[in-house]
Amino acid sequence: MDEDYEMFKIVVIGSTGTGKTNISMRYVKNEYVEGHRATVGVEFLSKIAQVRNQKIKVTLWDTAGQERYKSLSKVYYKGASGVLIVYDVTDQQSYLDVETWMRLASTSFSLRLKSKPF
Repeated sequence: MDEDYEMFKIVVIGSTGTGKTNISMRYVKNEYVEGHRATVGVEFLSKIAQVRNQKIKVTLWDTAGQERYKSLSKVYYKGASGVLIVYDVTDQQSYLDVETWMRLASTSFSLRLKSKPF
């Protein structure tokens, strides 16, 4: 049976170890995994949700945060509805890296971003 729903692609980016995968898993599967498992490249997670009496399909593109994968992440923005930038509140450097991630997203994805986070 074909479902009629609007699709949203969200790219999840941020420095390594910030919890991108756990945030994605919590939203899609309501699961939390202790410990850090590095993502290699990108992982896809999807969820169908009901919003204002309409079904939507959200696909999260959980990207690797390591420096060597930053250039790859540019191709992930194609067709994206939005970007979720994640940082770790206990890691100041990951917060400082938010501006770099915003710049990377804005050059790859047509976004109007503030020059400074928050």
